[in-house]
Amino acid sequence: MGPINRITAAAAALALLDACLPAFSCDNAACIDGAEIVLPYTAPMASLEGGRVHVCRGDVCSDAVTGAVTFQFSVNDLEITSAFFQDSTLRMTVPSAGKPLGDGDVYTVELRDNAGTVVASKQWVAVYQDLDPNGEDCGPHCRFAHLE
Repeated sequence: MGPINRITAAAAALALLDACLPAFSCDNAACIDGAEIVLPYTAPMASLEGGRVHVCRGDVCSDAVTGAVTFQFSVNDLEITSAFFQDSTLRMTVPSAGKPLGDGDVYTVELRDNAGTVVASKQWVAVYQDLDPNGEDCGPHCRFAHLE
């Protein structure tokens, strides 16, 4: 086989391979607009069951009774999609819930034990990152702040 025929055969093989491969597709990784909050505490876990957590983004807040595993949010002006204790930290996700996010948003959290004593509190000023978990050409596009 001459050099021209080898090039033609190679081009034909590449065209056939290209026809057999699936078209480019986006992954299905998800993201949300909002913030993840990580608040360390030093209180014994037993003292936190039946305690309270107060969370605000600006002047929009939510309150919850803390449990050993889950929290029951009683005032849901500020949506909290995930909240749990892990390794002496309170971790929660606060989605934007359709409200605009802007660098400079102020988040505050106050954690009280079951005796009503404040065991941890903190305020953060958010700086959001733009996220494209599936690449810039694929959705979703999100804005997210990690507050620790």
